Amino acid sequence: MKRKPTDFVQFKLRIRRRTLNSLRREAKRNGRSVNGEGVARLEASLGRELLSEALREMVGEAVDEAFHRTRTNEQVEAKADPVPGL
Repeated sequence: MKRKPTDFVQFKLRIRRRTLNSLRREAKRNGRSVNGEGVARLEASLGRELLSEALREMVGEAVDEAFHRTRTNEQVEAKADPVPGL
């Protein structure tokens, strides 16, 4: 049977003891299980990466568009003024 994207799977992870202790402390502070805290932090981290990637793409597209507009405006101005500087 094929799994749905919403299905949970077990994933074993090796981490340093001090990291586990920090995770336990933060889980308690946030009212979550250690597993829930780890999952929340992984999802938040991956979400930030996806957001960063989307923002980089948007900025890149905006820069490309601005460059294209500037070049187009320069070409229009050059045609309007065939003798520059006069």
